[in-house]
Amino acid sequence: MTKALPSKVATAKGLFPGLPLLHRSQVPVVYQEPFVITGYRQHDCSYLQCLQYCFVMNNEVGNFWTHFLPFCAWLLWPYVLSHYIDITDPYFYPLLCFWIGACTYSLLSSLAHALGCKSFTVRTIGFMMDYHGIAMYAFSGTIVTFFYLQPSSSVLGEYKWPIIILTMIFA
Repeated sequence: MTKALPSKVATAKGLFPGLPLLHRSQVPVVYQEPFVITGYRQHDCSYLQCLQYCFVMNNEVGNFWTHFLPFCAWLLWPYVLSHYIDITDPYFYPLLCFWIGACTYSLLSSLAHALGCKSFTVRTIGFMMDYHGIAMYAFSGTIVTFFYLQPSSSVLGEYKWPIIILTMIFA
């Protein structure tokens, strides 16, 4: 037995008013999030609509912007560091590895949240790539920890492996 759908469809407020925002009962179960009742984006959207939904209030707009803005900030990071760090210094390479992991994580996560309403297949692939980005971020953080704690004569040197293991577990 199918539930009756609410007769009214809300419309988005923001830069692109008029995009439909759906109630929980109007979206397939695979798109439903716990504790979110309204503000769902229409599924099977075009790529242009997915982009437009990033500029209106819906259930994913916060997730998108909290990953996309850090990606933009990470893109500026090498420029800022270039004034203080010599890029030919071997100690720069672990930092570069961390930067690549951070950019990958934030970009893939923002794309997964932006394109989640395109189709179920795109949503699934997007969030698998998002999890891959999280793993790359954790791995790059571990590489930085390993190489910057390398001198065994330092105070933290004897705690290098516990720190690396804890970084991998909690990242």
